[in-house]
Amino acid sequence: MRYFKTLLLMLAVAAVAVPAAFAGGSTHSVGTPVNAVGAAGAIAGPTPVTLTFDGTHVANSSLPDGLRHEGHFTAAPPLCAHGTAVDVEDLEGAPLSVMRKYTCDDGSGTFTAFLPAVAAEHGGNGTWKIVAGTEHYATLRGLGTYTGHLVSGNRDDFPSVVYQTTWQGVVDFDAVAPSVTANARAKKLRRPARTYAVPTVVDAHEPGFTYSVDIRAGKRYLALKTGTSSSSAITVSARIQAPRGTRAIIVLVTVTDAVGNESSTTLVVKLKPAAT
Repeated sequence: MRYFKTLLLMLAVAAVAVPAAFAGGSTHSVGTPVNAVGAAGAIAGPTPVTLTFDGTHVANSSLPDGLRHEGHFTAAPPLCAHGTAVDVEDLEGAPLSVMRKYTCDDGSGTFTAFLPAVAAEHGGNGTWKIVAGTEHYATLRGLGTYTGHLVSGNRDDFPSVVYQTTWQGVVDFDAVAPSVTANARAKKLRRPARTYAVPTVVDAHEPGFTYSVDIRAGKRYLALKTGTSSSSAITVSARIQAPRGTRAIIVLVTVTDAVGNESSTTLVVKLKPAAT
């Protein structure tokens, strides 16, 4: 869970770095790709956007939480001027996270956003991410933050709550994920025992991306590095201490473009035997 929460914070990281060559050292093993998802994407042109949603709670027995959020919204271009929105799926119950569909009054289409921990809409801050669309908005993607405040009602009595949220962020008509390639090596350090430096080269093949490098041995988490790069590639350095008997580690590399399109690849990196 700690690592899942850290991944949700990736978009707030402001570290910028550039590629670097591997330094010398003891014998290395180059990571071997296991799987890769995502295709090459075109250069994006993200556009700032705002949206205001006036929400209420309506009983809905088809959803696990028993309630759905619905209401009206107004927005700035390139979104439609106004429309209605309603939760269509509950993804998590604690905290409640939802998929919400926004339907334009002018008939131009719909777009669907993922909103984690939506209780913040009643007064606080949260994030949104557009993950799907139809008709004019079929390729619309975007992400950002929102500020919510309570208009009326009691926060402990959800059916009574009326609230308003204001989005800020960027969108683009670009549903193509960046193409990610990566390689990693493990360099044995003299001490402490079973300690390795693991530099990972991450190439998104387009400038400006957010990354995470998640290193594991089996089910054990060893390191997680997140950040952003203004160039098309970056070298991410991590230091790990492998569990006894570990012969290889898994390096999961994920990159995300400016509007939330995501690709990942998984590497297996062999370790030089260490004295136990």
